[in-house]
Amino acid sequence: MGIYTWMFCFLSRIVSSDDLMTTPEGNNAALNTRNNNNIAYKNETVIDVSNLAKGMYLVKVKTEEGSASKTLIKN
Repeated sequence: MGIYTWMFCFLSRIVSSDDLMTTPEGNNAALNTRNNNNIAYKNETVIDVSNLAKGMYLVKVKTEEGSASKTLIKN
């Protein structure tokens, strides 16, 4: 079996009578986020390492902004 990855996008909306939405909320999440400071999102990637043997691994992540390497230790 290989390594499985999943991508999640977490979308949050803060509701407050003291800080109302600046523009009406529609069904376009990207536009809502850009136009309202009460909405934020964050992308997360989850990697299933349950099939890997115990040890130390070097993980390299590449994005449009560049790349980074991190050490992963599985006990």
